[in-house]
Amino acid sequence: MGTQMTEGKRKLHEALLDLRKEMPFSKMTVTGICKRAGVSRYTFYTYFKDKYDLLGDVCHSAEELLIEDYRRLQAENNPDNRPVASYQNLTTACIDIMFNHLDLFDLIAGEGNMDVALTYYRLLLKNLDRLESSYATGTSSKYDRRQLNSFLIMGIASFVSSARAAGESADAIREDARELVADLARGGLFG
Repeated sequence: MGTQMTEGKRKLHEALLDLRKEMPFSKMTVTGICKRAGVSRYTFYTYFKDKYDLLGDVCHSAEELLIEDYRRLQAENNPDNRPVASYQNLTTACIDIMFNHLDLFDLIAGEGNMDVALTYYRLLLKNLDRLESSYATGTSSKYDRRQLNSFLIMGIASFVSSARAAGESADAIREDARELVADLARGGLFG
């Protein structure tokens, strides 16, 4: 996921995501993750204090990719920083990261992994505020930005999950989600 990642960290990231195919995060152990990664517990504890710290690092790596994608989309199709287009780009970046890293998304959204979903949700929400601050437009929303982001984060994840279950393609989901965000905005999202 990250370009500056050591081999040991990369193996631990991959092992965590691979184990999600067999068990919920709550059942995973540091020993099991290390065994799957082919690294020692010493290597694990060199990088992480526990499995939640590893999970946070995996999520952070995905977030970095999401932010890069969002910034690219903003530069390509929203240079004047229109609020609706910004939220559409954010939606697209979220969906792209979900589809480009289905193993992580399945771990986050998987049954029995509520602690994982909440960890990812908190990390994403924290970074969204920082990201939006760098693209502030002076346009205010009718709603508190943090509450709006909470709604969008959980809504996008549910939207993608249910559309995937219905067999929709990534392109169709991406387009439907962008249209949904535009419809919400036309309905008075921005004051």
